[in-house]
Amino acid sequence: VIWNVETGQAICGEPAANDSAFCCSFSNTSDFTLVTAGKYNFRVWKFEPDSRKIRPTDVKLGQLKRIFNCVAITNDDSTIYAGTQSGDILQISLQHTLFQRQGPNNCKKPFSMGVQSIILTKDNKQLIAGAGNGVVALLDIKNLNIIRKIQFEGAQNKPNNDNKGLKLRAMKKVGTNINPSVTSIVLNAAGDHFFVGTNKSTIYLVAIDDFDYELRNSAHYNKINDIAFPYGYSDLFVTAGINDIRVWNSKNRNELLRINVPGLECSCVIISKDGKAIISGWNDGKVRAFYPESGKLMYTVHDCHAKGVTAVALSSDGTRLVTGGNDSLVRIWQLTKDLDTDKITSKMISSLREHQNAISYVTINNDDTEFVTSSTDGSCVTWDLQKCTRINALFASTQFSCVIYHPDQSQLITTGTDRQISYWDATDLSQIRIVNGSDKAQINKLSINSDGTRFVSCSEDRIVKLWYYDEGCVHSIGLAHSGNITSCKISPNNQKIVSVGDEGAICIWKMPQDSTDNDENSNVNQ
Repeated sequence: VIWNVETGQAICGEPAANDSAFCCSFSNTSDFTLVTAGKYNFRVWKFEPDSRKIRPTDVKLGQLKRIFNCVAITNDDSTIYAGTQSGDILQISLQHTLFQRQGPNNCKKPFSMGVQSIILTKDNKQLIAGAGNGVVALLDIKNLNIIRKIQFEGAQNKPNNDNKGLKLRAMKKVGTNINPSVTSIVLNAAGDHFFVGTNKSTIYLVAIDDFDYELRNSAHYNKINDIAFPYGYSDLFVTAGINDIRVWNSKNRNELLRINVPGLECSCVIISKDGKAIISGWNDGKVRAFYPESGKLMYTVHDCHAKGVTAVALSSDGTRLVTGGNDSLVRIWQLTKDLDTDKITSKMISSLREHQNAISYVTINNDDTEFVTSSTDGSCVTWDLQKCTRINALFASTQFSCVIYHPDQSQLITTGTDRQISYWDATDLSQIRIVNGSDKAQINKLSINSDGTRFVSCSEDRIVKLWYYDEGCVHSIGLAHSGNITSCKISPNNQKIVSVGDEGAICIWKMPQDSTDNDENSNVNQ
């Protein structure tokens, strides 16, 4: 379908082919010529604006059958270069709609997992291609031979002894053994560098002359489950998701550390009060603690919960760890540090069964005497941390997703699938207030600022809301996420709000001032 950009109206349309078309491109010298390519089809179209028709011409490929992923057209519109799912590149004459040659010719195998993106250099003398296995190559358009190539985060390559007469640069390898797919390539304005985007949410800047590279940006490429700030420090925060835990600089939004645990999902993460450990709960039922500087494993608590750890909390002195799991159990662990070896050992001192369903959240009060757990069975239970006994419980017709203490420890705040935010007296667990937190979706997490005047909520309707605590009304809302928001936190200095979602996005919001009018959107840096 061809559209008028000014009016937004469709001018004309035509079936692209008998099967799917995956890419299209206008020619560079004419507004009335375009190319489409896809599954076993390659067509050149002539657009007739007066009669509102587009007429196709099939490209003559002979015996070749290919699935085309991308196309690039030279500046003079003489030649089309097309990348295929088979891993080769075809050169086609645009004027004659005729296949000319196939490459690359100076390597034994074509690009593994297909050519996913292709562009021409600024002088149109060379071609840059990105493959599904993370390889980016520079090719000569005269013969489609590879000049040099680089592999991002791919597996180690064996040295190639067969390229004595090819004068190829040795393949460089960047990153870890994750093997991303190149999704896009674009030249910079000067034409001497190009950006490479991958499906692992990384962006690299590569020099054309020597393929020197630098990582420009990175992000989660899968669901993020939790976020944590260090105690009293707002310039760093930690996110936990599928396969990894990452440490971020909140000022420049750079990734500082990545802790990979392949094949597993981190459900919850906290940072010890002294900042010396990142403690995380995983879906294999283990709690793993890491050093925040190096990312090395500090200790592991094996067999915490049979069906995965869903919530963790640590006392201020770091000696007692409270965990909750999908098995509905709450367990308290004694952590002991060996003075000679500095190794930390764990010992379970109590296993508590009061809940009937998964534990969604655990939080400990300021003086380490009590803690409270919330569960999807519709109950929250307060416990004595020293005696390891139940103190009291509250019940509601909801599946609780979060419970937090007010900073003065006098009240509890809960939320869940009933879309309501409830205030409770921390002593007798009597209900004080109910606030409607969302109109159509469950609320996933709450976070309150240090003086207890404001708190923030995030929900599955993709909205972050900032509330006045005493008034129980919304101060500001934030719209940026494209998926369900799984967690949010207010920074210790009360200047920022960070929210994470299952689409892999991390949104850093500026905390609005009191002078901001109600319901005004917050400023967002993403």
